[in-house]
Amino acid sequence: MSSSLRGMVLSWIETRNSGKTGSLWEYLARHNPWVFAHHPAEECFRGHVWTFRGLHFCKGCVMTVVGWFLATILQLSTGWLRVVPIGWLALGFVGLLLPSVVTAFINAPRVLKHVARVLLGVLMVSAIWLFVITDRWWLRGVLVLVYFSVKIPLSRRRDNQNNHILHAQKSLANSGSRVKSLRDP
Repeated sequence: MSSSLRGMVLSWIETRNSGKTGSLWEYLARHNPWVFAHHPAEECFRGHVWTFRGLHFCKGCVMTVVGWFLATILQLSTGWLRVVPIGWLALGFVGLLLPSVVTAFINAPRVLKHVARVLLGVLMVSAIWLFVITDRWWLRGVLVLVYFSVKIPLSRRRDNQNNHILHAQKSLANSGSRVKSLRDP
């Protein structure tokens, strides 16, 4: 059985047709409760997820999705990306991105990380909207360049931190000690 969401849904459909299972939510909670959380199912990562009715959800991803909805509502209701001058947009985009970059390098309280992720979600959707509605190819190139020049280093940093935490936990497992997440205060 596949642990991907698509594979889980297909498996649920098969069992659902045979009358052997309940809702999709119950099926996912029973067979792979971590399907919506990309963090390892280790104790030191429990602070990075919310659990709701048996399923685990990545806190950062949930907050980013909240930002997506806020940005979509903002753009659809105001059309601000068409009327704000490029210089002000650039300044606004930097302001939306900066909290995510800063919180990646400091041990900020979780609430600040959540705010940073909401702002990152607003930025992501706003940048996609701008990419679609602009007729300036150079601006599209800048959006793509900035995206990858920020995403790649921050993703590598996060992966290195996660690997360090997992390695430390495995090293201490024999001693019976626990490793607290190094990214949470």
